[in-house]
Amino acid sequence: MALNSQQRGRVFERFIQQILLNSGFKTVIPDGQIIYQSSSGLMLHGLAQPHNTDVLVNPPFQIPFFFPSRLIVECKCYKASVGLSTIRGALGLREDVNSFDIVTKEILEKRKNYRRKGVAVFNRDRYFYQVAVASLSGFTKPAQEFALVHRIPLINIERMPFSQQVRDILFRGDIGDEDTQADQAPENTDPLIDEQWQSLQESLGDILKRFCIAILSSGDILFLYTEVGGQWFFDADEIELHWADNKRLWQIKPRNQNDRAESWFELPNILFEQWAQREFGKEEAINLKERNFQNIYVMGKDADGSVRLKVLRLSSEFITEARERLNQIRE
Repeated sequence: MALNSQQRGRVFERFIQQILLNSGFKTVIPDGQIIYQSSSGLMLHGLAQPHNTDVLVNPPFQIPFFFPSRLIVECKCYKASVGLSTIRGALGLREDVNSFDIVTKEILEKRKNYRRKGVAVFNRDRYFYQVAVASLSGFTKPAQEFALVHRIPLINIERMPFSQQVRDILFRGDIGDEDTQADQAPENTDPLIDEQWQSLQESLGDILKRFCIAILSSGDILFLYTEVGGQWFFDADEIELHWADNKRLWQIKPRNQNDRAESWFELPNILFEQWAQREFGKEEAINLKERNFQNIYVMGKDADGSVRLKVLRLSSEFITEARERLNQIRE
């Protein structure tokens, strides 16, 4: 049976959430006050209003000397590229939920007395909420630029090897709803959503388990999809990077190890555009690797199901060899 746009959105949310869970993230348990379940889904209080969160997870690792972080992912299952208004909304969401606090009359009265015992704050855990946006169909250039300036991670699976399978299932027998209707809050319980999610999992097989989350020093999120080699990155130290014929998909593999081990990721749009402006020159590609991929922080589960963090370093020898080959061509 065909899905409407709201139902497609729900299934796509489960898809993104499952990738994150398989990579070591954990579902946030509602406390019934700040975070609670409603008929529209999981709600999180902000300064002005509570917000429906498509995906809300705890990362597998936290950064010292900072509030514990959580990740909200806004999932957009559109036929067209996600536009600027969606990214503006993500920025507003981030500002609103991170500005939230509870201040009662009792707390205000206590604060008047500087000799008081104890602290005059509501006893609740504090988190910094990062908001990312996931899209099945990419992002417009204004959306990419806005996200870059405001440090909003964009998750794009448009050109992953399996993306057409996901699209075929979600848009099978499309009944013609407008994409914008997906922003409306549907009922959280829908047997058809469960049915189609099950169908998607069966169609993809073990694809969902082949993912790992990687983060660049710039904050860009990469979905590493492994075709060969399993969790090879947990045993590697130095890596090589190569681009595919379409130039958007890049291959990452261990340096001087098993040549059959390889994973793929989609080059972040901003980096792709920078490379395109230089007409996809080989020298610019080498510079791009050196500027942005010196360290890749990989989070995921190993073969035993344990969550691990690994820092992969771009091989300096690999870069040197690439420059030497380029100079030989020029000569």
